[in-house]
Amino acid sequence: MIYYAILCIGVAVLLYMIIRQGIANFKREKAIEELREKWQNALIDEKRTKETIMELIGKTFGEATVSSIEKGIYKENMPDYLVKMAIGRPMSVQPVVFHGIPTERWFYKSVVLSFQSGRLIGWETNDK
Repeated sequence: MIYYAILCIGVAVLLYMIIRQGIANFKREKAIEELREKWQNALIDEKRTKETIMELIGKTFGEATVSSIEKGIYKENMPDYLVKMAIGRPMSVQPVVFHGIPTERWFYKSVVLSFQSGRLIGWETNDK
């Protein structure tokens, strides 16, 4: 008789643990699904923001500039912020004075870009 009581208590504890684990798994899956939904919404917002920015750049600088940015191409006289949009942030920036004019040199893996007054004035490739 005592064995049945111990067995029943053991089964009850086991069922309790299984149910608690099931509830925890359900809550975890629900939280994961909510995070996935937030992630998807953030991606949609990011896409809309990028489209709006590119539309404004197209109106201000022309569709050729938008096309260059999308292709990752920089051009002479391009503003520094558009260069960042085209090829990303530089690994480092070095302020220098060139012919008495403050200049910035942006260092990337294979190219060094030179800017004066926020405009691209030239570049050098680091071909090895």
